[in-house]
Amino acid sequence: MKRSLIFLLVLTAILASAVSDNPPRFTTLNEAQPALRAFAKDLPSELKDIPAQKLETTWPAWVADRDKAVRARLEQGEEDTITNLLRFGVTFTKQPRIDWPSLFKYGQSAGVEFWAQTRADDLVRALISPGKNEHLRSTRAFLEKRGFAFDSPSHRARVKEYLLANLARMQKEFLEFQDQLKALRAANKLDEAKMLELDSHLFANRGISLDTNIRPNFAIEHALRELLAEKILKPGSVRRVAIIGPGLDFVNKEEGVDFYPPQTIQPFAVIDSVLKLKLAEGNALQVVTYDISPSVNHHLSRARTLAAQNVSYRLQIPWDATKNWSPEFTSYWETFGKQVALPGRALPVPNETPELKMRALSIHPAHVRRVQPTDMNVVFQNQLLADEAKFDLVIGTNIFVYYGPFEQALAITNLSRMMRPGAILLSNNYLSIFPESPLKQTGRTSAPLSKSESEVLFWYQR
Repeated sequence: MKRSLIFLLVLTAILASAVSDNPPRFTTLNEAQPALRAFAKDLPSELKDIPAQKLETTWPAWVADRDKAVRARLEQGEEDTITNLLRFGVTFTKQPRIDWPSLFKYGQSAGVEFWAQTRADDLVRALISPGKNEHLRSTRAFLEKRGFAFDSPSHRARVKEYLLANLARMQKEFLEFQDQLKALRAANKLDEAKMLELDSHLFANRGISLDTNIRPNFAIEHALRELLAEKILKPGSVRRVAIIGPGLDFVNKEEGVDFYPPQTIQPFAVIDSVLKLKLAEGNALQVVTYDISPSVNHHLSRARTLAAQNVSYRLQIPWDATKNWSPEFTSYWETFGKQVALPGRALPVPNETPELKMRALSIHPAHVRRVQPTDMNVVFQNQLLADEAKFDLVIGTNIFVYYGPFEQALAITNLSRMMRPGAILLSNNYLSIFPESPLKQTGRTSAPLSKSESEVLFWYQR
């Protein structure tokens, strides 16, 4: 074995130990001071107008309580995931899917009402005997935890009522957002800054969802290319990557499919892009995922356990062939995973989704073992890391949108303490950068999905 390889393996072991020896801990009052000063006039009511001495005793309980409250929002996120299963699932029903235009007509269109009622009946029927279907088993387990049962007609009627009530709630939330947009347009206040601000905190009061797909990962690779071109990042400069909220593709609400098992995409997509662009030397690269979801953390831990037994991780990547995607996005889908995987066996496309093409990947166990899942809420927690264990690159897509400006400022404060000087944070949210912020926005990427759609990423540098 070459001396350089031995060094890299030893360094990797040291870095892994550095993380495991420093478990997540709550943000201290001293660490939070820059954010507290910046948002002094807009603090949560529990923290407003409190004398400094009392704040010292109030802060630890407040931050712990807020962490619990955020974690509780995962339950509503799971409700949204189940609602998307009701809307888009193709394994338990033959009814048309309830896309966004159809959802907005729910309660006003006899056709959509019939689809929703029949879909709910079909889903409840499937949940009685879920078999080995992971989507149905997870859904039933969640509902039983909420006190629902399936052993009588009246109990099953309650489940159906619950499913349709959540469908109506989802419709109401998004109609309210549309009304908010209309009001801003009518007042001529919808400039770019206002739109970015609105998008940045869009889900601050909603449940936290785990949904994911390949679109943000295409934008990440696009951004990394631009960062290389501008020499903000250099070849071989990335050793440690943090991914905030890697997500779990339970029901792909873009393509509307549930015929493949739940999977996580972003950790392997990021590794693939970093290696493709030669931003890292393969043997030295490490990825840490931070998530508050037991489902995500368990999923990744199980994948690592299987990888230790030399079992590959399987991914199914759907593609809507009827849409006029950009050449860049099309190429990304066609080549995604070549650095980390071998071709796998694509599952057959159901008759209900004839527009889909599928690619399957078998992620090599060595790349699965690079990923270290960690239960941590980056808004209210951080890790004390030695300089050599700090991150060169942090990814946070579709996650900061669940928090308001003050909470985003706390997240920036926490993450910056775990980043080396010059490190980059990529996010598709426009973050609340405040005067004392240790991160500064240095640019943005607009990755073209099609002629009418693009995925925007903002760059923040330590």
